Amino acid sequence: MRRVSTPQGTSITPSPTGGHIMDATRINVVLVRGLALTAVALLAIAGSGRAAASGVSRNADTLREQDPGSFRPVSPADHTLGRIEIPRVGVSAPILEGVDDRTIRRAVGHFPETPLPPQAGNVALAAHRTTLFYGLRHIRIGDTITLTTPKGAFRYTVERTWVVDPADVSVLAASPDKILTLVTCYPFDYEGSAPKRFIVRAEAIPVARPAPEPGAAANAAPPGFPAAH
Repeated sequence: MRRVSTPQGTSITPSPTGGHIMDATRINVVLVRGLALTAVALLAIAGSGRAAASGVSRNADTLREQDPGSFRPVSPADHTLGRIEIPRVGVSAPILEGVDDRTIRRAVGHFPETPLPPQAGNVALAAHRTTLFYGLRHIRIGDTITLTTPKGAFRYTVERTWVVDPADVSVLAASPDKILTLVTCYPFDYEGSAPKRFIVRAEAIPVARPAPEPGAAANAAPPGFPAAH
């Protein structure tokens, strides 16, 4: 059997059937390249599978947090403390005692350690950014907030907004003034568990007292005497 030289200098040997048998070195190179390409393809498939699974997990987390089906309105059996209204941003919701997860899925929650109007102090309320406090993303300085309780309707005007860490509980600190603090998660469009808290601070609007009628003071009876009829 004779050997044939190629222009590249590689020798091949004719096979008994007239074909050619590749040189052993070339066969090894082809096999190695083939195995390498297969390994790269398998790694790419595995990587995309992991990315897809991770994307599904993130989407599920987002749906669980923002799914309106998880919101259950209060029933007549619930003992509401009152109602909060912010007309310009579309907030209108009942208030329940407590800020646990079950409570703020159903209503705006009241921090139990803070007062309720008409008491002086820092009235603090919380709700989810994706449900009852969704409108807070549009809140502005000067907006009017009304809290209605069995003791009356109490109006506040928004003085400032800012962002804090979840551990910053100074926003719930007592105050000698009549103020209102609203708390929700931030950023508003964050997917998953938001890392910050958005704070709205409002101050009570003094109740206007009617002016006395002209001459009323002069006609008032002296102390201890009945008024003249």
